[in-house]
Amino acid sequence: MEQTSTKMKQREIEWRRSKVLELSAKGNSQAEISRILSISKTTINRDIDYLRTFAKENIKHHIEERLPYEYEQCLQGITQIIQQAWTISENARDEEKREKLQSLSLAKDCYSIKMDLLTNSNLLKDSIKFVESKKEEKISEYKKLEKEAVIDREEENEDDLSRSTKDSSSTKRNYNSLF
Repeated sequence: MEQTSTKMKQREIEWRRSKVLELSAKGNSQAEISRILSISKTTINRDIDYLRTFAKENIKHHIEERLPYEYEQCLQGITQIIQQAWTISENARDEEKREKLQSLSLAKDCYSIKMDLLTNSNLLKDSIKFVESKKEEKISEYKKLEKEAVIDREEENEDDLSRSTKDSSSTKRNYNSLF
């Protein structure tokens, strides 16, 4: 029973987030979305943060996993079209000159597309830059956290040293008062 309730709640959240995305895509502000859906601005803001994170993960997955495979698949498909175009051209009889010219034209276009994919791949360059910038951001965050941890440890060591110095001076006073 409780599991069904949880699933229904999850579906409601997914529906709400899809509506937030839809209304946002239509140019509505967070306040307008809040009013339209009768939901607090805080919830809308949280949903938009979730959607942004989800979108980043989708882009990352697309760039790292799907794009390279699709790229290779596209190149392979173009290579096969080129092979077929040459086969058609070579097997065309003299009276089928039009068919031969069309197949050669197709091969030429495929070579052009393939060359463009291999040399002018701005999408790949942009994708690589995006991934590298994300890696650099993560490294910067890690270094910042590491630096903060070092500062915290140094402050703790200074506090420990200060306490031990105080303890030492109070021990000397106690020792001196005894004699």
